[in-house]
Amino acid sequence: MTEEHKKTETTPMDIKVLGSGCPTCKKLFNLVSRVAKEVGITESIIYVPDIKEVLKLKVLKTPIITIRGKAVMIGFDLEPEEVKKEKIKKILLDNQ
Repeated sequence: MTEEHKKTETTPMDIKVLGSGCPTCKKLFNLVSRVAKEVGITESIIYVPDIKEVLKLKVLKTPIITIRGKAVMIGFDLEPEEVKKEKIKKILLDNQ
């Protein structure tokens, strides 16, 4: 692989929302999916309603957003939706 090819190749974001399957986790998944589309991220967002996967991250609070296997947001605070959208937008753009 040439040096020029390495520079243009991108690593998939591998965006996941992990949780227990509760309505709050599903709500975050839907919000992340919408925000990703708004900012032009075309990758699929994966919803993982499996507590065993959550425990592998050694995190006890859900839902969790992971990008490339790293937890980038834990929990779903009681904030207005616009505040949540802006936080998620920043997280997604910072981790592209």
